[in-house]
Amino acid sequence: MADQSPLPRQPLLTALPLKFLLLAGLFFLIGMPIVSLSGFALVFLFGFLLFHAPGLIRSRARWLLALAGLVAGKAILLTLPAYDIRESHNIFLPPPHGEVLQRELPPAVHQALMTAFYEHYPDTKRCSKERDGCWLNHAGVDRLYSASFDSRSVQPGWSRKVSTIDFNGLAEFRGGFVNQVRYNWQSPYSDVKREEMPFFVRYDWPDDIPGSRLCWRGSLVWPDGQGGYLQQTHHEKDCRLLTETDAGSHVFAIGIPANNLAISLEKTGLLAASDGLRVFIPFVIAALVFWLLIQPNWKSLTVPGLILLAAIVFTAIKTPWMFGDYLPLGGGGDGLAHEGFARSVAEGLLNGDWQQAARGRSDIFYYMPGLRYLLAAEKMLFGDTHFGYLALLLLWPLLIYHLFRNYLPTSWAVTIIIAFFIASGLKDWGLYYGEYVKWAGRGYPETAGYAAFIAGFMLCAGGIQESSRWAGRAFFGAAVLAIAVAIRPNVALGTAVILTGLGLYLLAKRPPLDLASLCIGFLPILLLPLHNWYFGGKIVLLTSSATIAANLPTPPGTYLTMVQEIMSGAFDGPAFEQVRGQIAEWSERLHPISLMGLAGVVAICFSRRKLPLDLRLLAFAAIPQHGILLFYQAHSRFKWLVWLISILLACHMLCHYWLPAFARRHPRITERIRRSLPMRLLSGLYQADIWSRLTRDGKARG
Repeated sequence: MADQSPLPRQPLLTALPLKFLLLAGLFFLIGMPIVSLSGFALVFLFGFLLFHAPGLIRSRARWLLALAGLVAGKAILLTLPAYDIRESHNIFLPPPHGEVLQRELPPAVHQALMTAFYEHYPDTKRCSKERDGCWLNHAGVDRLYSASFDSRSVQPGWSRKVSTIDFNGLAEFRGGFVNQVRYNWQSPYSDVKREEMPFFVRYDWPDDIPGSRLCWRGSLVWPDGQGGYLQQTHHEKDCRLLTETDAGSHVFAIGIPANNLAISLEKTGLLAASDGLRVFIPFVIAALVFWLLIQPNWKSLTVPGLILLAAIVFTAIKTPWMFGDYLPLGGGGDGLAHEGFARSVAEGLLNGDWQQAARGRSDIFYYMPGLRYLLAAEKMLFGDTHFGYLALLLLWPLLIYHLFRNYLPTSWAVTIIIAFFIASGLKDWGLYYGEYVKWAGRGYPETAGYAAFIAGFMLCAGGIQESSRWAGRAFFGAAVLAIAVAIRPNVALGTAVILTGLGLYLLAKRPPLDLASLCIGFLPILLLPLHNWYFGGKIVLLTSSATIAANLPTPPGTYLTMVQEIMSGAFDGPAFEQVRGQIAEWSERLHPISLMGLAGVVAICFSRRKLPLDLRLLAFAAIPQHGILLFYQAHSRFKWLVWLISILLACHMLCHYWLPAFARRHPRITERIRRSLPMRLLSGLYQADIWSRLTRDGKARG
């Protein structure tokens, strides 16, 4: 059958340096940070088509023409007229938490903010200082205006430069203050809710602003021309024409309550047309570059394209704020800590404070070390948005599809990916996309860490016995695996198994350069203990939270105590119950799916059959990953990766060995199954005899 044939070399792994160069060219054209949904959509779609292309056209003339197009497009974009509006914003809290605001804001503006705050948050409903989640127990405002990463530098006098204004509520406003760690109060215990953080914003108008109209709902405070201010409130959205008196002036907006404030700027015809060209021109240049340099295989894009479309629709329904908003993350959760640490790193980078950037707000890592640096890179590329993590989230189903397609026929891989989107009952085995979307939307590291692990494995180990040129892939694959360990340290043992097995193979079968590339690529992992020693004065390999009781509920000593209890005839002792609960949580109470996954791991590890080296490495890596879950937290997101791998291994054995053997030994039962209603429905869906395909001797890849 066509889908049983060995796979060709994966196109997304060919010409990687040139493909990254083209993607960088598109970032150059649009300009960083990319904060518009249209800009992100263009970069993401271009990258998807680029990395799925089987090759690039190696014509010097075409490359020079593409370069000229990028430069010309950038020049046109730079010459288009645009407003240069300075925006300054921050959270608003009353003194003493907002003492700096009282000291530096105009008195009339501060009084208007105070009035709005106490009207919406009266003292009679104030949270108790005795509750840790109350805002009164947390740090106050530390500066007049918050930093925003929508600009290329952090300015003390303002937050960012904007050319347009259009938001409705706090999330669309994308204020830089919303995910600072200092405001880590918890909504259930605080009268001031994080999702409704009170704020203010100031706009300084350029000299060419007359002629445009400012439309708003909520309260604005305008200079009265005599050194004072006048407050103007619209309960429904209404507009005001900006005139010569507004040129060079400013206005304050009161975001209390936060989600009641909505402002948009209606520009004059020339500037409105310029905004349209800023969206249109990058698409034209990207299409030109694509036509000149990329050789797409449209037929091979059908399945990946449908998977990507399903991921976009699913994510847009479940977490719409990731498509351009900047959502205040939940107080008291790890997601806010990761995002807040990332902001400290990014601010250090923009200010040239390399020590602040490297420290990552921790002397010794406690939370996941690497996610803060990944999210800091997101801030540099995409400003105050969630676009970086959104890209990883949308690519995750594609990575899973390519992983399964490496070892299974297309029909199997497609069926599994369909289940991945619709079968919520498989969430405990890491096979339900909705769970990844939920936790990524909360800012947790699992999706990013597991995606890096799979991508790194596919780069440096996938199909290694089939390729003669490996040094580049070994380097980049090992580097991505190092990132995976930094983001989610619980994959460290599995990564060690893969790299050790791969290293031994390279030492025996390949040139020394391949092994050297693998080792050099993984070297950045040493930056984690170096960080802990330099800033904290202690040698801690990854994080200091590895041995706390919350993460290690069942230490090895508990198993020894359980043995003693059993030997004394006590089968209901505390250690016995703890171990039983740990095993039940890890294996979903020895669920048949779990048992099948474990059978797949054992079968591939110890099979005498000639199996691909990368498949065996994955199976041996699963063993310590399962072992970790017998001691550490074993619920939901902590075990998704290892069970996903285990199910892959079991499916490989089912497809290529177990089902064909069953069909040979039990032909009558096989025929009944083939004629059953579910199989007939599946056969109609795929327009093929599915059971015959399942029970035909499959050949492992390669």
